[in-house]
Amino acid sequence: GKWEGVLTRMRKNGQRFLARAAMTPHFDAAGKHTGYLLISKDITNDIALAEELSLKTSELRTTNERLSALVDLNLHLGSELDLQRLLQSFGHAAREIVGARYAVTGIVNADGSRLQSLYADGMDAGTAARLGSPNPQSGVLRTVLREGQCVRVRNPGGDPAALGFAASRPPIHAWLGAPIASPTRIYGYIGLIDKVGLDEFSKEDERLAGILAAQVGRIYQNGSLYAEVLRHASELEQEMSARQRTEKALAERVREGLLAGEVGAALTRSYTLEGMLQLCAEALVRHLDATFARIWTFNDAENILELKASAGLYTHIDGPYSRVPMGELKIGRIARERAPHLTNDVLNDPCVGDKEWAKRENLIAFAGYPLVVEDRLVGVVGMFARQPLNPATVAALGSVAHEIALGVERSRANEALRQREEHIRLLLDSTAEAIYGIDLQGRCSFANAACARLLGYTDPSQLLTRNMHDLMHH
Repeated sequence: GKWEGVLTRMRKNGQRFLARAAMTPHFDAAGKHTGYLLISKDITNDIALAEELSLKTSELRTTNERLSALVDLNLHLGSELDLQRLLQSFGHAAREIVGARYAVTGIVNADGSRLQSLYADGMDAGTAARLGSPNPQSGVLRTVLREGQCVRVRNPGGDPAALGFAASRPPIHAWLGAPIASPTRIYGYIGLIDKVGLDEFSKEDERLAGILAAQVGRIYQNGSLYAEVLRHASELEQEMSARQRTEKALAERVREGLLAGEVGAALTRSYTLEGMLQLCAEALVRHLDATFARIWTFNDAENILELKASAGLYTHIDGPYSRVPMGELKIGRIARERAPHLTNDVLNDPCVGDKEWAKRENLIAFAGYPLVVEDRLVGVVGMFARQPLNPATVAALGSVAHEIALGVERSRANEALRQREEHIRLLLDSTAEAIYGIDLQGRCSFANAACARLLGYTDPSQLLTRNMHDLMHH
């Protein structure tokens, strides 16, 4: 039968070559086997072409894998807004794609005079510590950062100083650098060190590194803009927060000023203690957002607190809380201990007796202060609110509590003086003798009814401030 195969042949000059051969048996007319027919073809070029094609296919496969990795990396990094993670991921990916032993990524400051951050990949912490801070304005970095060009060099001696790096660095036998840049600015560089398995980086490696760095440059620009926006937003938020705090503090000071003004006016203009305290309670409700406020005065003789004013939700001053014995209920305990009681959790406060009432009225906070003047208890002021009381509100209540205490003491002193004057007047008017008093200028300061009648006047007030010598010796 027919046979086909590859044989080694030799030419006249002794050169051997491969040939594809086919051998077919030959027969004569009678069918007798007489020999063979051989056909040969030199396939040396075919084999070389096939090997070259296989190599090209392998290179194409490698290139496709690199391009695929490049696309995947671009998709991954495109969504990364954290600049540090971006640069770390980029350094690792570039080293893997290009096939470098180490990768160093550096970012320069705004004017490019110095490196502000450096990230290493593929080396341990001890090796990374030997990198130092290279000068971006010398050696290969100058070309990359100043001219924005990729640099690919072979350094057979491995001396890093030959490339412009510190001599303390690990040896560098091959170096490939690419600028990390956007269309408007160069942010830094990627430096790939020592090609794995080869003495130097290829032109294709340089092209890939340039593409990678350009992609990251645009992403880094977007991340920088995003970080800048976040920084401005944070500053604006802080500024607005500070302004709001200032406005709030100003509003609280205005509120405290209005409260103090109204309380001060009430303490000086009202003719009765009850009227004075009622105006003060109404001011507390109006300016401290109280649901209701009440003021008790202390009856020392009976050792009891008497309700004198109530404003807001409740305005009556009779009922079960009109007279509170010392030490009973929260008001009596404030008086006994002579210490304020404050809470923003009324429903869980053991000093609040009627929890159902507090829940029904939606009361949340309570503040009560004793009214004390020079260690003398004169009363208690208290208020409930449907919102938590902040420190400024509590401080404002404490401040006016002292003023109210002084007002109560002054009102009582005025009442005592009035009563003494009335008592003296009754004593003077009850005698038949004419009695009067004069100041150093001889003007009448007081006179009784008998004196007025003696001098022909109907009322003693007609003599007040008159010069008595002139009046009686004219």
